[in-house]
Amino acid sequence: MKKSRTVLVASLVSLGIMVVIFSVLVVKLQLDRPVVFHQYMELPLYPQDVGMKGEYFTLDLLQNRTDERQLLFLSFPEAEEVQAHLISPWNSGFWTFQGTEILGEGVGPYRKTTYEFHVILESVLEEELALTKVKLHFNDDSVMETDLGKLVLFPVKIDQEDPVGIFSSSSSSEREEIREGRANREFKILGISSSLLDEAKKYFQLSVNGVKLEEDMDLRVRSGEALSFTAKGLKKKGADHYVIFRLSPKFRYMDTTLEEKSFRLEMVHERLMNLETLDIIRYLKERGEI
Repeated sequence: MKKSRTVLVASLVSLGIMVVIFSVLVVKLQLDRPVVFHQYMELPLYPQDVGMKGEYFTLDLLQNRTDERQLLFLSFPEAEEVQAHLISPWNSGFWTFQGTEILGEGVGPYRKTTYEFHVILESVLEEELALTKVKLHFNDDSVMETDLGKLVLFPVKIDQEDPVGIFSSSSSSEREEIREGRANREFKILGISSSLLDEAKKYFQLSVNGVKLEEDMDLRVRSGEALSFTAKGLKKKGADHYVIFRLSPKFRYMDTTLEEKSFRLEMVHERLMNLETLDIIRYLKERGEI
C-alpha cells in the first residue's frame, strides 16, 4: 500500500511539473502582436474607367489562438492613395466567417490566416511604386503598422504586343517553375531588370533555355523559336523558409525596329504552404517576435 501511495505521489508531482513547464512555454511563445510573413511581390495594375486595379494578392497573418481579431482592410503609410480591399479570408483548415469557429489554420499555439485583397488606385500610375510598410486594420478598430517586405506595383500597357507568347506553365515540389512559350518574331534579349532582383538572386536561379538571366545580355532569339523560362528555387535556411515571392522581371529587348523595348513575364508565384510548429517557432525567434 505504501509503495502504491509513493508511486501515486510521484506521478502527481511529475504531472504537476509538466503542467508548470507547459504553462511557462505557452507564456513564452505568446506573440506580443500579430506577425505578417514577409513577401516580395511585383503586382500588375490595369487601367479602369477611373484609376487602376490590381490582380489579387495574399497576405499571411500569424496570431495567437486567443487573438480573435479579424483583418478588414490594409493601408500603406508610404502611399495613402493606394487602397487594399478585402476579397475573402481563407485557409486549408477550419473556419466559418459568420459562425462560431475561430478563423484560421492552427499551427501550435498560433493560427495562420491568409487574406486576399484587391489593390485599388484612384489615379493612374505611370511608374513603379515600391511599398515596404503596411497598416493592418482590424474589426475591433485597432490598427498596427509593420514591415511588409516589398510590394512593387507596376502599370500594365494593354496595347503592347509582347515578342513571346506563353502557352503553358508548370511547377514542382522542388520549387521549380517553368513557363513555356514561342517567339512570334526575331529579337535579341538585352537583359532583365526588377526592383526585386537583388532579393530574388538569393532564392532563385533564373534562366531561359538554360542561359542564366543577367542584367546585361546579348541573347538572339529566332522567330518561331521555343523558349523555356525557368526559375529554380535555391535551398532556404532559417527564417528565409517562410519568405513569399511573386516575381515578374522586365525583359529589355530589341527587334527589327532597332528600338529598345521591354516586356514583363511572371516567373515565380509562390504561396506559403506546409507550416510546421517547430519551424514556425524558430522563424519567430529569428525575427525577434518571441
